[in-house]
Amino acid sequence: MNLLFVSGLFRKEREREIFSKFKMFPYAAANVHQWHILEGLAGREDVCVEAVNAAFVGTYPREYKDGYIHGGSWEYKGVEVHEVGFLNLFGIRSISRSIGVYRGMVRWWKRHRGEENTAVLYSMITPFMLAGALAKRRCKGLKLCLYVPDLPGSFLQIGGKGKIYRFLKRVDCALMNRLLQKMDSFALLTEQMNEKVNPGGEKPYTVVEGIVSAADVPDIEDFVPGKTPSFVYTGLIDRAFGVLDLAEAFTLLEGDCTLELYGQGEALETIREMAEKDPRIRCHGALPRGEVLQKQRKATVLVNPRMPDKDFVRYSFPSKTLEYLLSGRPVLMFRLDGIPEEYYEYISTYPSPDHGEMAAVMKRLMDAPEQELTCRGKRGREFVLREKNEAKQAQKLIELLKRS
Repeated sequence: MNLLFVSGLFRKEREREIFSKFKMFPYAAANVHQWHILEGLAGREDVCVEAVNAAFVGTYPREYKDGYIHGGSWEYKGVEVHEVGFLNLFGIRSISRSIGVYRGMVRWWKRHRGEENTAVLYSMITPFMLAGALAKRRCKGLKLCLYVPDLPGSFLQIGGKGKIYRFLKRVDCALMNRLLQKMDSFALLTEQMNEKVNPGGEKPYTVVEGIVSAADVPDIEDFVPGKTPSFVYTGLIDRAFGVLDLAEAFTLLEGDCTLELYGQGEALETIREMAEKDPRIRCHGALPRGEVLQKQRKATVLVNPRMPDKDFVRYSFPSKTLEYLLSGRPVLMFRLDGIPEEYYEYISTYPSPDHGEMAAVMKRLMDAPEQELTCRGKRGREFVLREKNEAKQAQKLIELLKRS
């Protein structure tokens, strides 16, 4: 089988340069996820893998410093990656990317005409889906698998977006619903996503809720407790993700402890105002991913306050769940519909969104013996390395493509 990975990742040699050109929040989680996919596919003997890549950067000039993204070719572990050049201007970028990706897909298909060819489109975005649908019309026998990390329309309630943006997103989602009909199979992050993208389950699908790599956190040192217990959150500082609720619950705790927040977002100023009243709350802003992973390993407890009552939660698997577990430290979060039951053997949970009850659980963990916390954290790390590694998750994807 020939497999074309249609991606938006950042070339490792240029990653620091690309991140420096973002004026808003870089798409770090999506970049990591795509690299894990590519790592899992590279070097397999049962598939011949290539990639067409159009980097997921923001639009010029509001979100990114470059108005044109240059193309080219490079190689990673035997995988030829064809970088698509495109105009990065608002209103033009989507069309330019679609044309570039479409041409790249057709050129790849021509080299393998008459063979078994499948393209995996990463993310439910119009440029990739449109390019894939057009390529399928032209390229006989081409099959399409859509890899869906989230559902764009389900995030309309996230703060910081205006009416025009939400209207355009609804139009975009209507077009995507038509393009979904052209897909042959789906790789989804949650079981519930299938209700939206594949009603009735008529087309083959699999659930790949996330991927971890031991290379991200290669060695786990024995945790040495500091004098001050710390609760650490890394991610988007956004009301919709429950960060304000976390801070409110934390203020109810008594004693010497800290809440360490790493990230940016629309609720950052509110958090800073709360920190002025309670200096135990500390905002550190966004850090490079390597530094964030180190901070996670030094936490007493890692927290994810995403609330269970948000509509998008059913269709979302928070990437930080795997990242937190990989750190080898205890994890505290709400029980969410999009997270399979097997994870909760390794995760502590809040009983309800009530701030007092949240604080009570945090207090219990803060007072727990370090040996108990360390043991729980190590068991979580072993679980994700054993069950959610690149090779195992790539195998699920390949099995899906073979039966599609």
